[in-house]
Amino acid sequence: KGKIEVERKVLVDGGLRARIRKQGGVHKGTKRMVDTYYDKLDRGLCYRDAWLRSRSVDGRSCWEFKVGPGLNHVGHTAASYREYSGHEVPGGLAEYFEGVKIKEVTDLTASGLITVLVRVAATRDTYRMPCGLTVDIDCTDEGHLPHAL
Repeated sequence: KGKIEVERKVLVDGGLRARIRKQGGVHKGTKRMVDTYYDKLDRGLCYRDAWLRSRSVDGRSCWEFKVGPGLNHVGHTAASYREYSGHEVPGGLAEYFEGVKIKEVTDLTASGLITVLVRVAATRDTYRMPCGLTVDIDCTDEGHLPHAL
């Protein structure tokens, strides 16, 4: 069964969790995440709507790479991203680093071909709704509250 993720970045008020519980949402747990985003020195990934990150959840890290439809979707309310994770990431990165043999993502960091763009630390609360929907609320250390359904 496929998973569809709908993500929307919005400012939410402090009463969101109470409203979720009032609608029958059950708190399933809290996780600590640190996302470190990387890019080429010329920002060649983000300029092409591609995002490389290392996500650490409760001390375990995994590489993730997301490729969007390009910058032609500006002004649209939705975009579909191709996602690579773990061992798939080097293959997804290949077209962005022509002529470079990528066995592991760490090859790119060690050679200086990519650098840290930003680190974002957040706490994620996960709720399960009666209809089967999962709601994740991520609160960054800076206080921002993006959430994903």
